Amino acid sequence: MKTRPFIEKSDKQSVKPERWSVDAGGSGVAQLEIPPDLRRDRTFEISCSLAVAWRGSGSDEDEDKEPAAWHGLTLRVDGRQQWSRRVATHPGPGDSLDYRFRHRLPAGESLRLVAASEVKRSVRLALLLSAEEERPDG
Repeated sequence: MKTRPFIEKSDKQSVKPERWSVDAGGSGVAQLEIPPDLRRDRTFEISCSLAVAWRGSGSDEDEDKEPAAWHGLTLRVDGRQQWSRRVATHPGPGDSLDYRFRHRLPAGESLRLVAASEVKRSVRLALLLSAEEERPDG
């Protein structure tokens, strides 16, 4: 009895790039979980964006010279801190803090992303977290 080789379609032809996203609105935390793919490695471009509005009055600084209004964003990847910033919130209709990076995800592994925001004398308008799969040829 002869055996025939099993020929599988190319991943590039059979699978569309993955897109995952969550809009946490005015909530302080956004979580995104990407399930594993047992057949292939994947690379994602991760994007996180916090939009805020200044809610201050009077001086732009407290008595200890710290900005009166600020916003901060911390991004964790599988429980480890990837990035964190805290900046002064500028007076006006809106301000934001954004971060983008690439993450390689080996076959069989899942990915858990958590974006946590904090504000002082600012109002959260939106907290967005997304992951878009990158393909070498497309």
